[in-house]
Amino acid sequence: TTFPFRERMQRLLLMVLVNQLKNEQSSKEGMQLSEDTRMRVPGVLPLIFKLLQVGDLVLRQHTLQDVYLLLSSSNANRGVFCGCVGWQNWLFALLADPENRAQAESGSVNVVQDLIMNIFKVITLHEFQESKTGWKTIERTLAYLHPYALRAVIDPVVVTRRLLV
Repeated sequence: TTFPFRERMQRLLLMVLVNQLKNEQSSKEGMQLSEDTRMRVPGVLPLIFKLLQVGDLVLRQHTLQDVYLLLSSSNANRGVFCGCVGWQNWLFALLADPENRAQAESGSVNVVQDLIMNIFKVITLHEFQESKTGWKTIERTLAYLHPYALRAVIDPVVVTRRLLV
């Protein structure tokens, strides 16, 4: 049995991530993300991404859009995200999800897959701009990709091409 990942849980975890969980009323109303919103409790990120694997595609899309907004609007948020060990694995696990792969293979527009690749691109670009060893991010990302490629659940050529273009 897997834990159900529902919209209320998603809102609560994102509120914890940005430290906006003040009271029961604020959790019912949700939160407003802006360019000034900062990731203050990064320890919740692994849980969010693990639960996304059991969430439905719509909830997955909304959560990834929120994460993408946080990452694309703040250098500090990108630094926090990069500081989390295994962030590449979180994203590859979502790409490898059978439901996500089935949608991609059907030829339909896969917003979730596009969001995941955009998150990869934002983080990779950040690492190249902010660190002299940004190339190591590519190296680590390819190392995380390797087990998925061996299991043939992710095409490494397609992913590498999308990362670098």
